Amino acid sequence: MLQGVLNVPIIANQLGIRAAVYEYKDSGFYRNIAGSDPAFQAAAAASGAQGIAINQSRIGDSKFTGGRIAALWQPDSDLKLTVTYLNQRTQVDGAPFATQPGSYDQAVFQVAPQQVVRGQTAGADDSYIDLYNVTLEDNLGWAGLMATVSHIDSGSVNTFPGLFGFNQPVSYQYPSSHSEYSEEVRLTSQLQGPWKYIAGLYAEDLKDNHYETYYWNGSAALNPFPPDALIGNVHDNREEKQSAAYGEVSYVFFDALTLTGGARVYRYRRSDENSLDGTVFGGLTTTYAAGDASGTSYKGNLSYKMNEMALIYADFSQGFRLGKPQAPLPAASCGTGGLITGTDVPISSTGFVKSDSVNDYDIGTKLTLLDRRLIIDADIYQVNWTNVPVTTSAPNPPVGCGLSYVANAAAAASQGIEVEVNYYFTHSLKVDLGASTTNARLTTAAPDLGAANGARLPGSPRGNGNIGMEYDFNVAGHETQVRADSYYVGSFYGDLAQSPDLKSGGYARTDASTRMSFDKLRVELFVHNLANRDSYTWRGNANNLGSDFGYRLRPRTVGVQLNYRF
Repeated sequence: MLQGVLNVPIIANQLGIRAAVYEYKDSGFYRNIAGSDPAFQAAAAASGAQGIAINQSRIGDSKFTGGRIAALWQPDSDLKLTVTYLNQRTQVDGAPFATQPGSYDQAVFQVAPQQVVRGQTAGADDSYIDLYNVTLEDNLGWAGLMATVSHIDSGSVNTFPGLFGFNQPVSYQYPSSHSEYSEEVRLTSQLQGPWKYIAGLYAEDLKDNHYETYYWNGSAALNPFPPDALIGNVHDNREEKQSAAYGEVSYVFFDALTLTGGARVYRYRRSDENSLDGTVFGGLTTTYAAGDASGTSYKGNLSYKMNEMALIYADFSQGFRLGKPQAPLPAASCGTGGLITGTDVPISSTGFVKSDSVNDYDIGTKLTLLDRRLIIDADIYQVNWTNVPVTTSAPNPPVGCGLSYVANAAAAASQGIEVEVNYYFTHSLKVDLGASTTNARLTTAAPDLGAANGARLPGSPRGNGNIGMEYDFNVAGHETQVRADSYYVGSFYGDLAQSPDLKSGGYARTDASTRMSFDKLRVELFVHNLANRDSYTWRGNANNLGSDFGYRLRPRTVGVQLNYRF
């Protein structure tokens, strides 16, 4: 990891520039054993793909490079203008996941020659983002004005060595691009008295282009989707326009009790033009879908500030995620009698994802006690979620086409408690504690996804916790700090059916570090995953990818970090 930060005053107290650059590199810790695994070699022979079943190490090598530069002009105490540019490039070699029993082994084919990126025959996951922003802030006396305009250009290329299971030499690639403009104007009141308000306008314009190519990389004579190696391709062109207005009003009673109410009114339109071609999709199919909707979301808050050290609050808020048209599963290869082959799901239902929304209820407190030595944040919440979107797949060949789509599962609810405690035993010794418990489940059945009423939501452990201890002291005149942190993640599933093969979590990870300062130089030694725990961190809904597919904790990592200020 290499980072550099520089602040340069151009005009004293008026104009300055801040720049930051960085480069992070991580070695991959997965191993491809396709060349030495007998079972995989037999599968390779059956498809004439022995030449692309080879051993490799350091799958998942990654590199992140980027920078940010910002110029701030402040001609007086009331007016500020900030111009910012941010850039990041990400490169990941291969497909970093496990497919075999044990630790970090995978057995996968190399990708098709037409899909090799940067010479990475094991696949790649590369992305970039360029972000431009201009923000104006002005003190009008009676209110603060903020106006901001942003533009984003981004994209990615993902090449993945598996489609109908890893023992089939079919690779696919997902190049995509994204363009986005957004604008916002906001007024925040600075009135004397009990009334406060916030009012604003927001707009955005998004465009996405998405491509997919599917290649058979085995023997041409054994290609199950003849006649060409290019067995399928997809082009998806999506556009979205959204506008919104929002406002919030607060009234303070008795200088301690504050009542707040707010609303956001929005309107959006989305369109999706999709083209599928190739043998795997049953030939050329072109679809166009568009939809628009509008709505209003609300929020309310009641807070009581007993004194400077104690606050209690009750909060209600609504949130939403825009629905969208999507490419439906191709009827020619995935459907029978208007249904997804092997299911009772209408194939027409795969062409649109409805908007999902949440109602969130919270009661909490923030307390500072024992002469500021003890800080407690606690919260009890209930979240009601409707039209839950879940990625699922049609049955695999030979029953069905094996392609994935997003479906609205049903309704869900989540109740939980979160507590965070910081306690200073002395000025030098601090302990941090955190814990949460969550009951996140469906409240209506989703039989099409194999989920009954009460099924746990994917990725929702019932309990999490953390404990950290930090001690500051002095060694020969040098400020020194030692710290240890332990995190516990409860077990959870990657699908609504709670498939045993998709169970993750249930592990604790411990990190430790020590740092010492020498004038302008600070030296830090650290160890991540001190006990070298090996556990699944995620095993998603991937019915094509085998019972041992998943992402695992990074092994024990030891490092040194140097910081120098000048």
